[in-house]
Amino acid sequence: QLAKSSLQYKYWPEKLVVMARQDQCLAVRGRELMLSYGRGRSQVQVLQGLDLSVPAGSIYALLGPSGCGKTTLLRCVLGRLKAKGDLTVLGNVPGAPDHGVPGQLVGYMPQEVALSPDFTIKETMQYFGLLHGMSSLATAQRTEFLLRLLDLPPADRLISALSGGQQRRVSFAVALLQKPPLVILDEPTVGVDPVLRARIWQYLRELVSDGRTTVIITTHYIEEARQADIVAMMRGGVLLTESAPDALMKHYNLETLEAVFLYLSQRSDGCMDSEEMTIQIDKDGERSRTSSLAALSAMSHDYPAQKKGCVRGFNCVNIMAMVWKNLIVRKRKLMFVMFEFLLPSLQIVLFCLAVGRDPTGLRLGVVNEDEGYLGGVKLSDDYLACLSSQNHLILDESHNNTQSAFDETHTGHTWGFLHFTQDFSTDFVKRSHETYSADNDTVTNASIHVRLDMTNQQIALVLQADIATAYQCFLERTLRKYGKFISKSGSVNPFAVSSPIELGKPVYGELIPKFADFSAPGIIVVIAFSMSIGLTALSVMTERKQGLLDRTRAAGVSDFEILVALSLTQLGILIVQIVLMLLISFYAFSVHVQGSIALVFLLVILQGMAGMCYGLFISAVCDDEMSAIIMAMGSVFPSILLSGILWPMQGMPTFLKDFSLALPNTYAAIALRDMMGRGWSLGHLNVGLGFIITLAWLLAFFSIALFAMKKRTT
Repeated sequence: QLAKSSLQYKYWPEKLVVMARQDQCLAVRGRELMLSYGRGRSQVQVLQGLDLSVPAGSIYALLGPSGCGKTTLLRCVLGRLKAKGDLTVLGNVPGAPDHGVPGQLVGYMPQEVALSPDFTIKETMQYFGLLHGMSSLATAQRTEFLLRLLDLPPADRLISALSGGQQRRVSFAVALLQKPPLVILDEPTVGVDPVLRARIWQYLRELVSDGRTTVIITTHYIEEARQADIVAMMRGGVLLTESAPDALMKHYNLETLEAVFLYLSQRSDGCMDSEEMTIQIDKDGERSRTSSLAALSAMSHDYPAQKKGCVRGFNCVNIMAMVWKNLIVRKRKLMFVMFEFLLPSLQIVLFCLAVGRDPTGLRLGVVNEDEGYLGGVKLSDDYLACLSSQNHLILDESHNNTQSAFDETHTGHTWGFLHFTQDFSTDFVKRSHETYSADNDTVTNASIHVRLDMTNQQIALVLQADIATAYQCFLERTLRKYGKFISKSGSVNPFAVSSPIELGKPVYGELIPKFADFSAPGIIVVIAFSMSIGLTALSVMTERKQGLLDRTRAAGVSDFEILVALSLTQLGILIVQIVLMLLISFYAFSVHVQGSIALVFLLVILQGMAGMCYGLFISAVCDDEMSAIIMAMGSVFPSILLSGILWPMQGMPTFLKDFSLALPNTYAAIALRDMMGRGWSLGHLNVGLGFIITLAWLLAFFSIALFAMKKRTT
């Protein structure tokens, strides 16, 4: 019987197995394939001991309801998932080094469109042509042919401007671009009119006619599958049958494939009696392919090897193709790219304008009941003159009593008030004469009574500093004007009342420090780190959502190459962002830089790259944009709070301080502050640790992202 036929088919109650006469005549061979998702009680068995035989040079139609495992099986054939059992594709294990599956030996059309909407048809073909190692001329000629075959619009039309059916036809064209020996089509005729559907099937018949191309196709048009050489019906992770369509209908004495599928489904569910049987399909019933099988045997080892890269472990052409793709996408979104370039600069401008400057326009109430010294000289006026010279305050002297001033502060109209008693001037002179023997009433009346709203620490500190500075000015001014009257000797030295503590020239920084000089280094680090997170994570998740990421992998691109290409693209954007941000900080707002600008630039670049790698990690572990945003915000804000950017770390509890030192931004902010404020170089411990810890986090994030991405796809 085997001598009379190319194939023997065995029907079992659970499955139908097709045994090839010679395994080398099979394009795809699978035995006892098993694959499950999840663990423990949530584990779902998707493939349950499935056997698969796809003869070379044939059209193999895979039919089955949603959720039966068709797409999972196709992903195993593509090498994207690894199932238990024995699986060979085009004579080798999928994913084997230099095999070409995934890669240029297989053309893949997924269920979704899986194309970049920002590409034209021509650019789409060029991108995948580069991934498959095709020359520009070969890509152009093949594109022209496929446009005519599939009745597509002009090649310069954007994918986003096409109808749904046209987009699917472009997706089909991409699968056929490099003339692969294995073509996998997942629902290729959905949304296609009957005339074009017939043309597609006619082309598929012509494609496999020479025995050098094999087509695996899934379709929900069951009767359409009659045009295939082999029909496989799948349910519950197993194949119910695998045979020529006419032979199936003849054996079961049914007129349609749909009726055959319904019958086999009911039998597999136990609704009918099952019996073991073996049938022989004669040569006339199976669309004889003896010549095509012989042709495959003659060329069974003639598949081209996967193109080699310029560096061991990855392909430079793939990386350059993806960088080109990323640049084209950004070119189509020019306004977004401009915003992307300017956003960090805008943030540093807002920081320099809004943070670190002394507050002004602070209203302070005054209750002045001072009657003056000897009925004439009112020393309180001299103090108020000194206080008015401070640029931060607006004095409100309209209050006649302390209750009125208190009510104004209580209602939030002023930040506090001063009170001079009616004997202020008199008792001030008396206190000056009786420095060590003045009674309590004299001391109290000679004092300026201050009540402030202390809810805002920064404003309260400014008010206290201004009041104290004004008092020092008042003492010196009073001694100059009235010293000869106050002093018993008739002569005074105005500087005798100055503070006995003399602050000399600072070792680092300025005598009057600015909060901006303290916080600017940390803010620069955080902007570089956090901006890179969001942009990188969203780029990856957008391509995954479009299906383009999976299709790129099916073209033979590794996860490592994807991450490197995206990092290179983002690095170019990051360099422009940081250059603009530092120029604005140093030259427009005069943020002090005592050390090497080159080292400052390098550290900020490394922080941005660490943020990029963290964004890659987020994109690998999150399923959607919302969860990615939550994860990014939930991790970045604690890092900002704990890295000493907003407040000195010396104020933290010891255990929290030790934890914060291990965060990505902490030592980088310390190192940048030391380089900018102290002029330190790499030879200092803090600066060296800043670079080392940043590099460590960068490599850790990249490695974890690569591992998580591989884990996610396999």
